[in-house]
Amino acid sequence: MLQISFLDLPVYRLKEENYYRDRRCFVDKKLVNINNKELYERFSNQFNKIYGGEWKYNEIIGFISLHFLGSQVRGEYWQTEVKRIVRTRKKTFVWKTHKLAVEGQLHNCKNSLEVFGEIVKYISACKEELPNRYIDDTKFLSIGPYVDWIEMIQNYEG
Repeated sequence: MLQISFLDLPVYRLKEENYYRDRRCFVDKKLVNINNKELYERFSNQFNKIYGGEWKYNEIIGFISLHFLGSQVRGEYWQTEVKRIVRTRKKTFVWKTHKLAVEGQLHNCKNSLEVFGEIVKYISACKEELPNRYIDDTKFLSIGPYVDWIEMIQNYEG
């Protein structure tokens, strides 16, 4: 059966706002006794880097590789190879499972919007499988309704 890969969704250790809140607390604790604004800025930037830098890309702990397999939508899960997931900049991703959640069925979909809806449902099921993690599907949700999913599947099937 032909597998049609179409998108990788990043999985983050935590939501962006939680990361920046925690980073702010870390920096504030380190700089509690500094009253000089210029020194505070300089050391603040340094401690931001020490904490882990920016959230985007640096806090990714895995990926869900979405694909169609026959009339199903599935997502392979890749995650960092560690015993405990913490802030880190050294990552090796390893394959975890061929489908993170129960596959979505596409055989009853009559148009691309219905296919898109099934993919959205599948991503929601993946979110339930990874509690306390953040799956960034924002770009997918913004372009997904405009993709001709039926045409894409048919072109791969020949």
